[in-house]
Amino acid sequence: MNEAHIPTQQTEASSHLRIPQENENGHGQKDCQSPPPPRAQKTGRLNFPKEARLLKKREFQALLKGEQWVGAALIFGYRRGKNLSPRLGITVSRRFGKAHLRNRFKRVVREAFRHTRPGLPPSLEIHILPRHKGRWMSAKAALDDFTALKRRL
Repeated sequence: MNEAHIPTQQTEASSHLRIPQENENGHGQKDCQSPPPPRAQKTGRLNFPKEARLLKKREFQALLKGEQWVGAALIFGYRRGKNLSPRLGITVSRRFGKAHLRNRFKRVVREAFRHTRPGLPPSLEIHILPRHKGRWMSAKAALDDFTALKRRL
């Protein structure tokens, strides 16, 4: 082998060693930003609390024995329950469309329910199904169907 040119003793350390600086790996000072301001609470906000939802299978099955009404964009199954406020349940199957369409449908229906909830009878339970599979439903169409249901009751 050709190892004759490799020195046997190590060379002395160079005179220009690198000295670590303060906050070198800290990416800036830790507490340089002030915390964000607290969020303002909205008053009179429309909400959809857990008490206003149908959550259990037996609650949905009980609505099958109730009345049904078909609107322009929604199918309503409803009955009078024992609650103190109106309740809503939404069912959208995969046949309706892809996830983003199903999620938008549920958002639009919940928003329409929030707006019409004060005028609905207090013991009403509603189950909502889409009338048309995969069709883009506007918020106005859902609100119109809810107001028509309100007039019907």
